[in-house]
Amino acid sequence: MSGYETLASTKILNVRCAICGRLLRNPLSLEVAIGPECRERSGYDTVQVPPEAVEEANMLIRQVADLRRGPTVQEACARLFALGFTRLSAILFERFVKVVVQREENDRLTVKVGPPHAPTHSSTLAAVPGYIYDRERKLSVYPFSSKEHLWAALRELYPGEKLLNTDGRLLTIPWPKRKADGFGDVPY
Repeated sequence: MSGYETLASTKILNVRCAICGRLLRNPLSLEVAIGPECRERSGYDTVQVPPEAVEEANMLIRQVADLRRGPTVQEACARLFALGFTRLSAILFERFVKVVVQREENDRLTVKVGPPHAPTHSSTLAAVPGYIYDRERKLSVYPFSSKEHLWAALRELYPGEKLLNTDGRLLTIPWPKRKADGFGDVPY
């Protein structure tokens, strides 16, 4: 390695789109860390906010593009939402959070899983007691009483992935425990 890769003047050349991951080539895309197609799809160019908010948003988007994982991504998405970039924050959040578990008022858990979807994953989640697929909302629904079985299935299918739990905390799904260890602590 000749060392030029670590110079500040060349770091911007390595930027990828925070949404789709493609290499960025034009100056505006490099500044914003989002390519032209993704800017259009996310509504970035149509948001009416003060210049200071745009500057802060650009910094947050670059941070998300660099990190791509962890609680910092969730915080950045929340701040983008507060700045008025609601659609962009939702797109980034969906891209980086694999599983979202919500508890509904009727004492049911809803689970939304990001792509890619493997047929074996669907059958494993469908085997959890009380499973119902809500076609309208495109998510799985479970009775709260099945939470331990659901957690075991998620640990089997998505170890190491990000999960947003019912109280809004972002956590990493741990690797499955041996059967003798039981289900482990359920985070919802």
